Amino acid sequence: MLTNALGLSGSIDRGAYEYLPGDVNYDGKVNVLDLISVRNGLGNDPASDPTARRCDVNADGAVNVLDIIAVRNELGN
Repeated sequence: MLTNALGLSGSIDRGAYEYLPGDVNYDGKVNVLDLISVRNGLGNDPASDPTARRCDVNADGAVNVLDIIAVRNELGN
């Protein structure tokens, strides 16, 4: 589970598919491949790059070390 600034946590139901926080490559699990994807997206602009949008795990408008930490905290889910 990912917890936001208000202390709320959970997953997001997107129709037939459930979004798993930290699952950047949408393979149904959070693992080292997601960490690599975020690392490769560091510094890219989520507003103009769909790949970077997936890497902005904490949805703060930037792909940065905070996204790597968010994925790391979800490893194994």
